[in-house]
Amino acid sequence: MDISTTANPNPVDDARLAEILANPGFGTNFTDHMVTVEWTP
Repeated sequence: MDISTTANPNPVDDARLAEILANPGFGTNFTDHMVTVEWTP
């Protein structure tokens, strides 16, 4: 199994990240990280 990573070219800056973490809410803020999986039954 091969797993590769690609850095987000536009990550959230530290000031905005602090705002989000102070009051994250649900379904209003999303991570800079994502996983994509291909599979076959």
